[in-house]
This record gives sequence, structure tokens and C-alpha cells, in this order.
Amino acid sequence: MKQLIFLVIALVAISCQNNKGVFTITGSGLDQFNGDSIKIYLPDTTEARGHFTEKALISNGEFKLSGNLANPRLVYLSIYDSEGIYKGWKFETIIEDCSINITFGDKKEDAILQGGSYHATIIDAVKNNSELDAAKKELMNYMHLLQSKGDEQPTDEEMQKYKELANVYSRLEKAAYEDVFSNHTDPIARLFAYKKMRSYDNWEGELGKLEKEIGAIDELVLLRHGIIAAENAKANKIEIKIGDQVKDFVAADLNENEIHLKDVLAQNKLVLVEFWASWCAPCRAEIPHMKEAYEHYHNKGFEIVSFTLDHNMKSWEKASSEEHIPWINVSDLKVYKSPVVQMYGVKGVPANYLVDANGQIIAMHLRGEALDNKLKELLD
Repeated sequence: MKQLIFLVIALVAISCQNNKGVFTITGSGLDQFNGDSIKIYLPDTTEARGHFTEKALISNGEFKLSGNLANPRLVYLSIYDSEGIYKGWKFETIIEDCSINITFGDKKEDAILQGGSYHATIIDAVKNNSELDAAKKELMNYMHLLQSKGDEQPTDEEMQKYKELANVYSRLEKAAYEDVFSNHTDPIARLFAYKKMRSYDNWEGELGKLEKEIGAIDELVLLRHGIIAAENAKANKIEIKIGDQVKDFVAADLNENEIHLKDVLAQNKLVLVEFWASWCAPCRAEIPHMKEAYEHYHNKGFEIVSFTLDHNMKSWEKASSEEHIPWINVSDLKVYKSPVVQMYGVKGVPANYLVDANGQIIAMHLRGEALDNKLKELLD
């Protein structure tokens, strides 16, 4: 039965390609974003960060995007305001050379897409998996329960349960993509499924087989480069631990003043090196608590040097202004390609390191009450 369904979808894919090399996406239901712009973020086959291609203004909740396309691509639709500031909204889809219409509901996860066969095959097939959906809801509900505790740190038992729920969800998600990869008749659909599996045993052999069927299309080249980069990063993984000497760096603040970390260390008893980003909700949720700690301990020799993983100056400026950040606030606007970020081995934000006046890391990843307790222990 599954093979029959996959065959029907494959036939739809063939019929979809009625305008070879050109795609069109129309959308509705985005009234809350009227006046903003929606852009297509296209991962680049040579650059780690990718780039934006077509964009359109949202009016009356509707938009239309169109452009040239050599072969189907997995992309993100992202929304930005009139000043180019990211609004924290993105939608994953697969574009192909046909007309696609998306009707958005109150939640973007409930969007209804018509006209694109690969989106239905890869994304909707997993989204509509009842067992996977139940596991996701259980995981999200438990995560919200932990977040509702505020500054109270989760117990070891709670964290263990969270990890178990996350592992169940990951296992079911991988199995759903493996089902498509093993049974679908369309090699491009199998490629997308393989990419979403995020487990690449024998990847050279699998991608080699697919390349014989479909050639070195962009999505295959991108996946191959990504796997190689991940393997190289794993081989050269930087591990920072308590007791290590902190790595010095120089970066500019919003007024283009160069800040040397070693100079900040020389003037304070404790320095928190904090990696964050304007687009990172957990980072910004932590700022009010950090401000309380800063206000209480700054005169006792405590300083914060925050380094943002933004690539847009306006986004950084706006977030800093909205949060009224009082401490040292720097960046090089290179996101994960930043030499500073790579030097610290940062793979996700928020992340932080508490450093003493001698430049030794004495604590890591302090959040909420854990930061308060450590500062109280060392400065009160």
C-alpha cells in the first residue's frame, strides 16, 4: 500500500513540472505580517550560510514569489520587517518547477500546501505521522513544564526523562524518513528523505547511487559538502573545560570600539563570556535575569562580555536596544563562521564561560539560579 502511495505521488511530481525551470509560490493567511517581506533562504552549495533569493511584500496576508530553479530544493521561507530585521518566523518547504499555493492557519505547522509533491512526500508525510505527532506533543508538553519552573533548575531525574522523550521522538522521526528513503520510487524524494534522516552511515555509497540516477544536482552536492564539513569539524572538535585558560579575542562593539578580552579580565575579578544572538529566544529570555545579577555584582568586580552570533547589524542593534543591555556587547557579524565562535567551539547558543582574573575558566553554561549561586559563592 505504501509503495502504491509513493507511486501516485511520483506521478504527481511528473505532472507538476509543467513550467520547466520556473517556480511560483503564492500564500495567504499571514495578515499579522502585513507590510513585512517574505524571503526564500536558499542554502548555498559552496557557502556554509547560504543566501536569500526572491522576496515579496506581504499585503492583505498574501504574497507571491517566483523565480528560476534548476532542480527541487529544500528551502526556508523567512519573514523580515521593513528594516530588514528577522521576525523569528520561518517555514520549511521544498520548491520545484510548478505553482505551489500555501494557506497558513493560526499555526504555521497547520499550513495546507497544494501543488508541490515533494513537500507532501517528505514534510507532510512526517508531520501527519500520528505516532510521531504524539511523541512530539509529549516532548513539547514536558519541555514547557520544565520552562514553567522559571529559574529553578531541572533535577537530574527531570533531565533524564526529557532526554528519553527526545530520543523517542528522534527515533520515530528517523524511522519515518527511512521509510520514504527505502520505498519511494523517485530518487529525488529519496535524496530529500536521506538528508532529513541526519544519520549518514555509508553516505559515500548511498549518495553515489543517487548521483548515478539524478546526477550531481544542487541538493546532492550541498548534502555531500555538509557531511564532509561535519566530519571535519568532528575530527577537529574543540573542547573547552573548566580549568582551561580562556582564549583571548578582539571584537568591536556597536560604536566600533575594539574590545580586548584580556583588558577586561585585567580590570575585573570575574568575567562572564556570553555567546548569544538576537534571533535566539532562549538567549533573550535569559537577559533579564543576567541584568539583575549584573546590577547586584558589577560593583563587586563582575563584568559580562557578550558576543552575538548575528550577521545583520540592524538586528543586533535593535535587540540590544530592546533589551537595554548594560554590559560589554561585541560581534564580528560572521555568525558560526566567526573565528571567535570557532575558537571557542560554540555549536549553539546560549553558551557562556565564567572566567577569573587569571584567565582561568571556573564555570560553564551558567543559567538562572546557577549563575546567582556561583557569583554569591565567589563575590559575597
